[in-house]
Amino acid sequence: MIPLRLYVENIAGDWFGWVDGYPGAFSRNGTAEGAVGTMPRAFASHVQWLRGHGLPVPPEVDSAGAFEFAPQVVRVCEGITPAPDEARHEMPGDRAPLGPDAFGGMLRLLGCARADVMAMAAEIPPFDWDTAPFGGASIRSLLERLCESDSAMLRRIGGDPVSALSDPLETLTRTREAFEAAVAAAFNEGERTKTRAARWPLAKALRIAAWHDRYIWSQLADRKDPAAYMRAFRRGDAIVRGRYGEAPMSHRESEEKVLAATQPRVGEHTYYY
Repeated sequence: MIPLRLYVENIAGDWFGWVDGYPGAFSRNGTAEGAVGTMPRAFASHVQWLRGHGLPVPPEVDSAGAFEFAPQVVRVCEGITPAPDEARHEMPGDRAPLGPDAFGGMLRLLGCARADVMAMAAEIPPFDWDTAPFGGASIRSLLERLCESDSAMLRRIGGDPVSALSDPLETLTRTREAFEAAVAAAFNEGERTKTRAARWPLAKALRIAAWHDRYIWSQLADRKDPAAYMRAFRRGDAIVRGRYGEAPMSHRESEEKVLAATQPRVGEHTYYY
């Protein structure tokens, strides 16, 4: 068996697992146990993604199947972290100095993740951007959430946030240009400017940024394929949030609540696939 050292944390109501030493690899579920249990399959998918983008695949996992991966939980962060830029877990490699090869590799991985997001968003017709089934997030809100996270991540590495524009894709483009310039400057300076406690090491900032892009891409991909979205909902992978401020819940917790949450109120429009 191939061990996967896992860090688990709840970000804004969803449980995620990340694998030490493999930036961009993650699992997501409604519970911490679910995030651990689904990691082997999620990690196998990540390896396929690396191959598909021509990124290096470590030899120890290159030919392995999902059944050969054994998650080993290193840390579970208690409570709920409100946003990606406030992630509390830290891996051993986050504070290790980044050499030129490692830094270049992280930038290539992040670039692929970000290109995927832009390509997927371009495939979804703009008239579908503002609909959201079952109280889920609309395409526009997903992209705006990514813009906010990228801007907050800029602050984590000492950059200045970018003002939001009416077009979230344009905001993303500008924010990412600023982010890449900021990480390049920090790397060239050897992170000597890291004096504030709120500032993250470059490795952590790049790792979290890559994960969040991969996660948002998965959300966009599910929304582009309504049948896949419904399959995820039925098998319990989807997290349902009530429209009117209720706490997050798995759809299995209460089908009646889910059905009630999708009923329109007076004067409200409801969108369905």
